[in-house]
Amino acid sequence: VHSLIDVTMAQISTDSALSDLFHLAVITFATDATVLVPLTPGTLLARTDVDRLSISFGGRTNYGPALALLLEKSRSDIQQLKKQGVRVYRPLVFFITDGAPQDDQLIAGQLAELRDSPLRVVALSIGPMDPTTLLGVSVRGLAALARSSTSPRGALAACRRMIIDYIKGAQASTTSKQSLGLRLPPEFLEVTREMV
Repeated sequence: VHSLIDVTMAQISTDSALSDLFHLAVITFATDATVLVPLTPGTLLARTDVDRLSISFGGRTNYGPALALLLEKSRSDIQQLKKQGVRVYRPLVFFITDGAPQDDQLIAGQLAELRDSPLRVVALSIGPMDPTTLLGVSVRGLAALARSSTSPRGALAACRRMIIDYIKGAQASTTSKQSLGLRLPPEFLEVTREMV
């Protein structure tokens, strides 16, 4: 997980065109959710010492706290950016989970709020789960499950590549005005409505 965050930050902060375009925040979740990296302009990401970030593993996989914090922070962060005169183009969330929520009875309201928000959510599961739930978290993005032959480490490496490809594609799309697509790595299988 540290590598996923570190490589993403390095990709943004070391490229002047990207660092002017991107802001990045990281929220981690298990039983509770925590803002690991507050929304930070790309130009300042190099100052974040990823090795000092405290990421805890274990506990329950509760989507409720993660979705609540995501909604709260995205509203306040987008409002703050607009006050600073920053145009918000494509707020995108990569929601990466190790499996099904253990609080799925409690998240229906938050999923409705998420659908009403300006966020685009790419939902990726590196563990087994019900595709219907994953599709529910995906908003104007895509949902994908790691293939059973893919290890958790391999799935996280694929997530890292997907994020980096997205960042590079976003840079190209700002100059070419083409629509931006997300390329799903072969370690993942896209979940579609037809599958559920």
